[in-house]
Amino acid sequence: MAALMRWHRLLALLVVVPLMAWSLTGLLHPIMARWQPSAAAMMPPSEIISTVSWQGVPAPAQVLPAALALHELRPLTWQGEAYWAALTADDQRRYFRARDGQPSAIEPTLMTALARHFTGISSGEPRLTLVNTFSDEYPFVNRYLPVWRVAFSGHDTVAFIEPRGLRLAALSDSWKTCFSGLFSQLHNWRFWPHEPSRDIAMALVLSVGLMVVLTGLVRLLRGSLPARRLHAMPTSRRWHRRLAWLVALGAIASMSSGVFHVLAINKSQPGFTAQPARVAFSAAQVRTVPPALGLIGERRLVVASNDGPLWLSYAKLPAVAVASTVAAEHAEHASGHAKAELLMQVQRADTAQALTLERYLGELAADVLAQYPGARIISTQAITRFMPEYGFVQKRLPVYQLSLDTPDHTTIYIDPIDAVVSSVVNDLSRAEGFSFAYLHKATWLDFLGKGTRDAVLGLQALGVLVMACLGLWLARRRRMS
Repeated sequence: MAALMRWHRLLALLVVVPLMAWSLTGLLHPIMARWQPSAAAMMPPSEIISTVSWQGVPAPAQVLPAALALHELRPLTWQGEAYWAALTADDQRRYFRARDGQPSAIEPTLMTALARHFTGISSGEPRLTLVNTFSDEYPFVNRYLPVWRVAFSGHDTVAFIEPRGLRLAALSDSWKTCFSGLFSQLHNWRFWPHEPSRDIAMALVLSVGLMVVLTGLVRLLRGSLPARRLHAMPTSRRWHRRLAWLVALGAIASMSSGVFHVLAINKSQPGFTAQPARVAFSAAQVRTVPPALGLIGERRLVVASNDGPLWLSYAKLPAVAVASTVAAEHAEHASGHAKAELLMQVQRADTAQALTLERYLGELAADVLAQYPGARIISTQAITRFMPEYGFVQKRLPVYQLSLDTPDHTTIYIDPIDAVVSSVVNDLSRAEGFSFAYLHKATWLDFLGKGTRDAVLGLQALGVLVMACLGLWLARRRRMS
């Protein structure tokens, strides 16, 4: 037992600093989540994205420059006027008045109006900056680029607006930016730029930390003391033991899932291309405008494909329509959308010929499918809410889930609207995601509510931090005696 404790003390001294840093940032994380700015609205104003008033608007081929090379066209309504928001083949955004094709520089005023809508800020002069890279203020977890950073004089809150989808990408302020930088340095070790060696170092530290916890736990289980001897101990040592009983299982869960997290996936070399190469189309090819779906909140856009430009028309179905559509799909064994919560129709923009959505999704997934020769897509399902395998961290909704008949049960998540591969999941990454969610983030406590879960995680991190400080104090006393 004496030899075991010598190893416990030695290993603890080797890793105590990074373990304290992880505990401190783990403690601050739920606090930051409580203090960060909240949005006044989560969706853009319906009058901007609605195309209900677009009857009689000519097709783009009639008004836009015929040779204009495009990747997408999105309709929007701004100040009562219909516009085409164009993403050109060189990834520049341009706006044209829909009734006559007149170029219009509406993006700055549009982004300002959206920022006021999302933040609820009605005063102050706007300051707009185009952001093309991630930073402490706008970290990678937000996913979308490029975005507009919109700040208002006299206000600390900053909005990041994604201009293609007119969506709120993130809100930030001075406190959140400061914490984000602290978290990335102390928790994610961003100061260590070489990712493979950093992951190995983090895994080693976490593994040693696990050995510290396990040796301490063995000592507790095999060397239980009578109450008389326990009360005779110095207060610091007594509390070190008590806290160990409270946090041991949580520490094992967080550190083991942390090791799995940093080693399971090579983050420096993603296994898929997020934005597949797209062919361009000309404005002259968009000769049709699709009929309305007749659903609340319906949206549409023109996207590039190997079949030429395509109209995508989509809307979430109301509950009654979901039930009837699902019943119809079961009756007809439809090949497409197993969850009919999302209606998406595809047709050629030049001839109005209807196409299957699966054809377009397969094109977007081609780069991933090329890694699995002979693999087939065995099911396609619309996903309109986050779930354990495709969580909030992915940010994008709605997406389509494409399941392949591979040995590792590969699943591809496609955002057809932005033409993006959002995520690729296999058995290994699925297991890693499960362990990180349930062991590291304790999502199994969600039934208690987010506030209670955050409190439990915060107390766990605080317990580890205090126990580490007590351990350092005991080591110092031992040296001095």
